[in-house]
Amino acid sequence: MYTYNRIAKDFYLNFGGVQTTVPLELNYKEIEFRGLAGDEMIVYGYMPAMISAGCGLKPAIVVNQIIVLMKLWINIETDL
Repeated sequence: MYTYNRIAKDFYLNFGGVQTTVPLELNYKEIEFRGLAGDEMIVYGYMPAMISAGCGLKPAIVVNQIIVLMKLWINIETDL
């Protein structure tokens, strides 16, 4: 279970049999305050900076393509 702070960690540990994981976003002092006893921790590996269905890049590309097509259409119409 991905537990961000000590309160969440204690909550899930009270259920028993739950393995908790240290969040990637925490710095050294936050990890020290949260505690590491019995937890899993990812120490090395690839972790993408953003995974989101709402990422703004794809709509921006589509809008840009529509604008380019509209400009081409206008140029074709004015040349006729």
